[in-house]
Amino acid sequence: MINNINSAVAQDFDDFDDDIDFEDFDELTIRKDEHNEIVKEFDEAVAKNSVMTVNKEETLKALEEYKNKKNNKVIKQAKTEVQQYIEEEQQQKLLVYKSNYLVNASYKLTLNEQRIILLAISKLDSREQYHSKTIQIKSDEFCKRFSVKKSDFYNTINLTLDSLFSRVVRIRNDEIKHEFRFISSKKYYNNLSYFEITFSNEIMNYLIDLKDNFSKYNLKHVVNFKNKHSVRVYELLNEFSYKNIKKRVITIEELKKCLDLKNEYSRFNSFRESVIDKAVNEINKYTNISVKYNKIYNSNKSVEAIEFIFSFKCNDVENKAKINTDKKFYNKRKMEEKNSDIKAKKIGMGLVL
Repeated sequence: MINNINSAVAQDFDDFDDDIDFEDFDELTIRKDEHNEIVKEFDEAVAKNSVMTVNKEETLKALEEYKNKKNNKVIKQAKTEVQQYIEEEQQQKLLVYKSNYLVNASYKLTLNEQRIILLAISKLDSREQYHSKTIQIKSDEFCKRFSVKKSDFYNTINLTLDSLFSRVVRIRNDEIKHEFRFISSKKYYNNLSYFEITFSNEIMNYLIDLKDNFSKYNLKHVVNFKNKHSVRVYELLNEFSYKNIKKRVITIEELKKCLDLKNEYSRFNSFRESVIDKAVNEINKYTNISVKYNKIYNSNKSVEAIEFIFSFKCNDVENKAKINTDKKFYNKRKMEEKNSDIKAKKIGMGLVL
């Protein structure tokens, strides 16, 4: 009788095995040995309980309940792994594109304000000429992406959105002097646990339809920053990645202007400890850039500028591909500009109609 039961059990498991579509889980499939482990555990359970071997119908019923419980657990675990895989894939695609005018602009944001802006920018398609200015961000996504406690986030989100609403960007160079706000509206849904921000019309000019003079990076490189200035310093270095430039000299005055700290940190040592050192440490720890710096002194033996010396980490395969791609793009643009100049000269000389 026991042999008949065991045969029935084996047949039932074979039938159950046929019902599972292992391809549904792509690379993270439920392995058959996990299924076999269930058979083994059930056999041990039957051997310890002689009552279950008396009645075939009761044994099969118990088997059905047991295997469903165990396989549901396996399936649930596999689905969790699939979801984690999908989230990791999505994170790889979160790219931040900015015009270099915006990279070098003058503005100051808190850490959470920076995070909101960067996450929102990563949801834009910079290649599109027209893109919705309103970006929706789920609170759970924000907390998970930046490892923020939900309780801390819920307590501060309204204040963060209020302060972000008033932040101003200042872009100044030889050609333009432009001031505008980051966002034109904000909306927070308490019950639905998500919020929306609408980028201002002005800032969208520096975020989408970018043809040249822009830089990009993966959001994953800056999500672990705890210092509000680290993102800005990282961006100032990352701007030159495609040019194969490994140094950037920036005056203390210029750096303070970028960070909107013109009237703060009158003593260099305070500025160095609170801003430069913290940013450099976090960039080295979390990002694809290795950086150190030298102090440049003026004739009065005061620190006048900082020379950042940096390189991209060799084990960053993604960045190697990025640099190669951007180099090709940059070289192509330079060649187009050169050919355009030559053609213009020929037209001017009447050599080309």
